[in-house]
Amino acid sequence: MKKDAARTEKLAKALKDNLMRRKAQARARGAPGDAVLPSGRGLGTAPQGGLEDQPQKGPNAAKKR
Repeated sequence: MKKDAARTEKLAKALKDNLMRRKAQARARGAPGDAVLPSGRGLGTAPQGGLEDQPQKGPNAAKKR
């Protein structure tokens, strides 16, 4: 029984340490200014070269065989 209690305490401490580490990483990733482009527009999709003159298909368009 004593081994189980020690193991449970050890696992609880490891989980708490992991949670604190993950929170710190999330705070570092979410720092303001990371997701802003120099143009001030924020993140988005980049235009793909050569596709400007292609017809636009809707999201539900089925492929023709």
